[in-house]
Amino acid sequence: MAALVGRADEVSQALAVLRRVAQRGDGAVLLVTGDAGIGKTAVVRAIAGQAGPMGYAVGPPPCCTGPRRRTRSRR
Repeated sequence: MAALVGRADEVSQALAVLRRVAQRGDGAVLLVTGDAGIGKTAVVRAIAGQAGPMGYAVGPPPCCTGPRRRTRSRR
């Protein structure tokens, strides 16, 4: 896998949330959004790669499983 470039701040922020959740036992939602092709999946994989050793159950990102669905615009 290629190195993650330019997203260290985003990954660090997400890992800080995961550490807080682990310490306090509260919940959180991490939502990664953005335009196509900017590296969302790479960011999620980087977070997941560090979350697993922290004790979190990690699966594949939803964008990488199952058939792709296309939405139709209504006219």
